[in-house]
Amino acid sequence: MLVELDHIKGLPIGSLTESKVIGKVAKVIFDPQETKVIGFICSHFVFSFPKAISFSDVVDLDSKAVVVGSKDDLVELKELIRLEKLYRYKYDLIGSPVMLKSGKKLGRVSGAVIDSETGGLVRIFTRSIINHQAFDAKDIEKITLDKVVVKKEVIELDQKITAQAAMEG
Repeated sequence: MLVELDHIKGLPIGSLTESKVIGKVAKVIFDPQETKVIGFICSHFVFSFPKAISFSDVVDLDSKAVVVGSKDDLVELKELIRLEKLYRYKYDLIGSPVMLKSGKKLGRVSGAVIDSETGGLVRIFTRSIINHQAFDAKDIEKITLDKVVVKKEVIELDQKITAQAAMEG
């Protein structure tokens, strides 16, 4: 199943063993090196320190909830070193600049879609002052902590329609 990255924040986190909600997603942690979601920062009024869930402990993820096996899957953030590093760096894929390998700026990431089973990136959406574009994961050269580099520019669908209409009319 495909899930929009920005729709995960705020979802309840449920436990199969305890059959109850044990928190909610406060932040999604996306690893640019692995190009996938590696975990979630969890919020709950009982936690005194940030708690986290590794994506490998997620049993199910959809547009309504994140489900883990047990409340024991919630761990202190410091136990998940890479996740903690990205959280402390305040990295977020959404808002990252997108550019071609040549350096031409195409806009910023305005949205992303992931595979709910693997956490892997499927597609990003970009927005600039003049257009909106979508890039499949295969069209992405690399993602770093400060930018997304795509292999080629994708012609916006609206531009294709406008060009076709101009040629016909």
